[in-house]
Amino acid sequence: MEEKKQIENEHLTKVYHTNHIVEAITVEKHCTGIARYRKVSRHGYVNLETGEYIESKSRASPIDIEKRFKKSCHELRRIINLNFTGHCSEKFLTLTYSNVMRDYKQVNLDFKRFWSRFRYSYPSCEYVRIIEPQGNGSHHLHVLLKRMDKQGLFVPMEKLKQMWEHGGAWIEKLPFVDNFGAYFCPKFLKESTTPAGTVSKAYEKGTRVAFYPEHFRLYSCSRGIQKPVPVTMTYGKLKQIVGETPPCYSHTTTIRDEQGSGEILNSITYEQYILKGEKRHE
Repeated sequence: MEEKKQIENEHLTKVYHTNHIVEAITVEKHCTGIARYRKVSRHGYVNLETGEYIESKSRASPIDIEKRFKKSCHELRRIINLNFTGHCSEKFLTLTYSNVMRDYKQVNLDFKRFWSRFRYSYPSCEYVRIIEPQGNGSHHLHVLLKRMDKQGLFVPMEKLKQMWEHGGAWIEKLPFVDNFGAYFCPKFLKESTTPAGTVSKAYEKGTRVAFYPEHFRLYSCSRGIQKPVPVTMTYGKLKQIVGETPPCYSHTTTIRDEQGSGEILNSITYEQYILKGEKRHE
């Protein structure tokens, strides 16, 4: 990570606009060698210039799994920010197990049965579901619920416990924060400590990636949940959208030739803006 570079207004940037949050990803050089490769089998690629066949590793390394997990977290954060605003039609649900549950497939099956019962009573609801392991490896579920007809959502606790028979169930309002996605997503910060010097809860959750199976899905969504679609625009157009609002977070990652001269091959700048003037409640 290095100091942010000055970006010209004519430079192209990829922009996600999810309610009052704007994310911009700007790549300095868009021409890479990735286009030279084509996937031809589950683990095989062909170099289109040389005809060389390259086989990828059949099992992902811990670093590959963590990268995939980070990517899922970014996707999840944007989906939450696009679909949830803290409206009275939205709720936050937590489902736990009475006994230790480390079977990832069984958790998915249990939730599928739960949702079938829930949807029967609340047919206008949609969900975003997150599976998260506790410190001992036992899974539990976080579910963001939303009534699409914009009516207030009320679920009696007794009814909720009847639909979820495996342990505890809690339902509450969404907290009123500026960035719902960041609030609900695990974080992977290399330096994530509290002022007292202890490890933060966010970092502690992020380190639990080891409890997920190799081919996991961190989250799932019902069909009515919208998926954010990025728009490519000039950096100048982005600045028109955000106006005088400064980024609440910004960093630049550089890619160097570590096998040769060490020169910078490319750089990627990420910026996030929170637009205070936009309405959050529909």
